[in-house]
Amino acid sequence: MDNLRVSRRGFLRVAGAVASALPFLRGEQPASAATAKAIGLASTHPVGKTKLYTSVSPSLFVTRTGTNTWVAFDNICTHAGAQLVLQGKQAFCRAHGATFNPATGKPTNNVARTALRSYPVSIRKGKIFVTV
Repeated sequence: MDNLRVSRRGFLRVAGAVASALPFLRGEQPASAATAKAIGLASTHPVGKTKLYTSVSPSLFVTRTGTNTWVAFDNICTHAGAQLVLQGKQAFCRAHGATFNPATGKPTNNVARTALRSYPVSIRKGKIFVTV
């Protein structure tokens, strides 16, 4: 054992390789680059209206909050992990009854305590793009 010597460079190389492998060893997936996806036409989405877009993954609630302002939120319940549905002016979880405001993403009852995940929205050439 006295003859076992590791250079500083060799130690750092091995330590770096182990550190970079840790997420994979824990079963985590690498973060993928965010991409803007076209989900619909801005002209068909009136001000004050929320729509559920299932053509993207994850499916999203998009609310046009003003003439040129938009918000997008995940449609997965932060309490139960179930998909949400639009019920009136709220996003509703059928699993445990959690409700969310689709214009803010915030919970509107005491079932869920965490807001929905939000996504950036942009309008280009009349199309709604959400970056996921």
